[in-house]
Amino acid sequence: MIRNMTLLLTIAIAALTAAAQQVTSPQSRATAIDIGSRHELFVDDGLIDRLVGKAELRLHHPVPQKVVLKHDEPW
Repeated sequence: MIRNMTLLLTIAIAALTAAAQQVTSPQSRATAIDIGSRHELFVDDGLIDRLVGKAELRLHHPVPQKVVLKHDEPW
């Protein structure tokens, strides 16, 4: 959970840094997706113009933990 939060924070910081420095080209800004202040569960190349520095997209492997949902009764 902490790793996922770290990844999301890293991506958010990279995106905010890029926006603050206006590193995108005028053409890519015209086609940017405005997500406003909503949270995004999945972040991919469709939302990221470029990654700079040590920023990277990383998919963490699931870790088995407690049962989240039991399907033991009819809906």
